[in-house]
Amino acid sequence: MMDKIRTYLYLCFIPATLFFSGGLAAAPQNGMGIYLGVIGASEDSVTSNGLSLGVDALFVIAPNWSLSPYLMISAERDTYSRTITDGLAGIALRRWQGDWFIGVHAFEHDRLIIDNGTVQNSAYGLSGGLTAGFEKPNGWGAQAQADLFESTYIRGTQRNALRVHLTYRWH
Repeated sequence: MMDKIRTYLYLCFIPATLFFSGGLAAAPQNGMGIYLGVIGASEDSVTSNGLSLGVDALFVIAPNWSLSPYLMISAERDTYSRTITDGLAGIALRRWQGDWFIGVHAFEHDRLIIDNGTVQNSAYGLSGGLTAGFEKPNGWGAQAQADLFESTYIRGTQRNALRVHLTYRWH
């Protein structure tokens, strides 16, 4: 058992040390980006899937660090064939290692659940999450974004979502 724990610690500690050491990192570049991808979300036993679209601006704030204000929207269908739209306005703080990044993000969201053309429920509020991905020098990249603990219309219940995007950035 101790060998498994030790192996796990080595497998996590060594990459984390390399990633967060400043010596191997290349600096990110300022630019505007567009995101297109898919989203999968869950709220209690209700799941939804759909398309996600976003735009951002990337600002280098220090070597290997960037700040990215962004806007995103998704169009989804849930377990009960209802339409869900989820709009986000947020900001991401990223730590870069070469072309790769990992970061955190905070956002304000506004989600509508629509059934037969009528808004059934609305939820909004502040939330946060994690993001990771890469961007190549030619502008193309990919990103995974976890949106965690979005407030919902049911007290004590949160919605969690995972967005996977193909990205392009103009430098």
